[in-house]
Amino acid sequence: MTDSIKKLPMNMCVEIWRNVKPPVRPSEQMVAIYEDYVNKYCSDSGDWGLLGCTPELRSLAAEYASSLCCLDLNKDHYHGYAELCKQHPKESFMLCDWVCPGLTESFDLVLGDGSISMVSLHQYDEFLKNLHDMLLPGGCAFLRIQVSNTNPFNEPSEVIAWHRKNHSDQPIFRTSAFYMQILWQDSDLGAVNTEIYRDQMQKLYDAGEVTDEEYQQFMGKITPCPISYVEQEAFEAACEPYFDILDARFPEDFACSNVCPVYALKKK
Repeated sequence: MTDSIKKLPMNMCVEIWRNVKPPVRPSEQMVAIYEDYVNKYCSDSGDWGLLGCTPELRSLAAEYASSLCCLDLNKDHYHGYAELCKQHPKESFMLCDWVCPGLTESFDLVLGDGSISMVSLHQYDEFLKNLHDMLLPGGCAFLRIQVSNTNPFNEPSEVIAWHRKNHSDQPIFRTSAFYMQILWQDSDLGAVNTEIYRDQMQKLYDAGEVTDEEYQQFMGKITPCPISYVEQEAFEAACEPYFDILDARFPEDFACSNVCPVYALKKK
């Protein structure tokens, strides 16, 4: 797993997160889905794990969990994002690569905000097996994933036209980048190929299909980590050996929310 903002100074990372909007960070409806899952599927508070250091989910844990452990490769994020959340009095940090085995049964609940989408499709089985292994018997995992089958567009020009017609008051990266990335996902890599993304965006710009401002928004926010989008049917099949699927819901409060469901999984 590579952290998408790992190379930036921590004060810059915090400022970026403070100002960023969904889908990069959880929306209000998305957080409400997590909270509803907690109330519906968790009989008591329990010990929680968090894949990463997402401030919104740390604040949720502070309200409900007995303890919280943030699992990440970058401890600076843990400390830096603390100012953006309500911290649990029993919050801790563990250096952790989500696709490397070794974590034993530790948590009643594990939360993830797009964490599985930060690894290649070819690593989903490793990710899910490790997630299964870190949960206590009967434990649950609530994950926001990014899916490809609900993308309504076949061509970049369709995405651009949709944005200009329906969301011209918002930055095009916010409304449209996920749709573009789905179109340019590399099946061999199992994730978005950054080189292909850059090349295709350059072609759109050279052809006059995107403006200078739109081009700068797309090119200035390319993440170096292997962002992946999965067919829902394939994701659910990958879960089958390890989890029962309790629920899956989509938020509706941002432009590309139809590719960002939150799943509730229970350990088999």
